[in-house]
Amino acid sequence: MTRAIELAKRIASGRPDEWTVRANHISVCFPSLDRKQSVYITASENEIVLTSTVQKAGDIKSAANRRRLARMAWRRNADHDLITFAFDAVNNLVGLVRHPRSTLDPAELELYVDTLARECDRFEHVLMGEDSQ
Repeated sequence: MTRAIELAKRIASGRPDEWTVRANHISVCFPSLDRKQSVYITASENEIVLTSTVQKAGDIKSAANRRRLARMAWRRNADHDLITFAFDAVNNLVGLVRHPRSTLDPAELELYVDTLARECDRFEHVLMGEDSQ
């Protein structure tokens, strides 16, 4: 993961108003929209996984709402090749990007983080109308 964070820091140095890199995540700001989205970076032996929360489990109030969100995520998955929307281990609705760890380059990381942050923020805005990130 250190390599991904180092790449992110390098990218952020050229985008100080948009990217802030912390220990294991990047805060992506959308200044013209007065919104932001956090993208978390985890790594396994073989891949880097970028994750951003769309809606927290505590905000999903019923089984019917969870089913509605699952259908919405499924439709968005059909429209997006890069991002997968799913429920994580603690039932948050999240967006994910997976990439082989050995071949991640700065341009790919920048594309993935920007796209994931933007699409998760859009989905969050559709669902809640406010910025919770």
